[in-house]
Amino acid sequence: MKKVLVIRTGAIGDVVETTGLVRALKNSGWIVDYLAGETPAQLLQNDDDINKIFILSGKNYSTIIKTAFMLSKEKYDLILNLQPSIRMRILAMLTGGKKIVNYKKSYKYHAVENFFETGKRAVPELVLDKNIHLCIPNNLKEKMQSQLSTNKTKICFNMGASKARQGRKWCLEYWIKLAKLILENYDAQIFVVGDKEDKENAQELIDKFPQIKIFAGETSILETAALLANADIVISGDTGPLHIATATGTTCIGLYGSCPVTRSGPYGEKHFAIASDLSCTPCDKKVCKYINSDIDNAPCMQDISPEKVFNLVDTILKK
Repeated sequence: MKKVLVIRTGAIGDVVETTGLVRALKNSGWIVDYLAGETPAQLLQNDDDINKIFILSGKNYSTIIKTAFMLSKEKYDLILNLQPSIRMRILAMLTGGKKIVNYKKSYKYHAVENFFETGKRAVPELVLDKNIHLCIPNNLKEKMQSQLSTNKTKICFNMGASKARQGRKWCLEYWIKLAKLILENYDAQIFVVGDKEDKENAQELIDKFPQIKIFAGETSILETAALLANADIVISGDTGPLHIATATGTTCIGLYGSCPVTRSGPYGEKHFAIASDLSCTPCDKKVCKYINSDIDNAPCMQDISPEKVFNLVDTILKK
């Protein structure tokens, strides 16, 4: 059997979106190895479709050369470099693979399809599934399920987003309004995932609604994935946990301001996206030209009302 190395070291959502390519390669008879960053690698560690997972522990050139030398011993037939950087191109070249194909970002495709097309250039017979999925151990899903209510509708809020991009984060006031609408109309358990900073931001949410559970800053990335798998609906801006949730099979609602839904919307048949109607969107810019750089919430995200999100939640739950 032929061996392929897939390279994508970050970010978390991007690594999740490469799993469609991984499945297609495995289904076509390839032995698939993967080079990832330390955190996203945790999401792949239980994946039976991946033969070996290698971790890139740093991005300095000495680490890149050392890693490439280690990988060269694997004698790969194909290197699929999905990380668009000079350093990763150098690493791919130094592995000595028989054939190297480098990823080129294109807005003609969704990211999942863009990664897949990179592989298809080398292996034309590849077929992409309509959904992506992560492999999460059942015992971990059961463990995290035990921390949630068993008889209520479970709705997960992912309130955070990278500070590097202003057009991805919904404001706290809107999350509070949405929680109020959900709790007034449904016997629901709302819980929040994210990092330590998200936990601090969610404190006001807890002050108003003590029944909301906060897991932000308290769980590993794999435990977070297991929580997302136990939700009935996940609501999030365009960030890693949203894409993890799509790959767990949970129905997702993505909130989109600056980012194009056609490129980075939640991928799959049972997911939804609500995008801003402002004429300047999607600009796909990191910094909004209409506000100061130190402001988290761009006008495009403020354009998405809590009422509009609740109406979609209501429609999904009544199906």
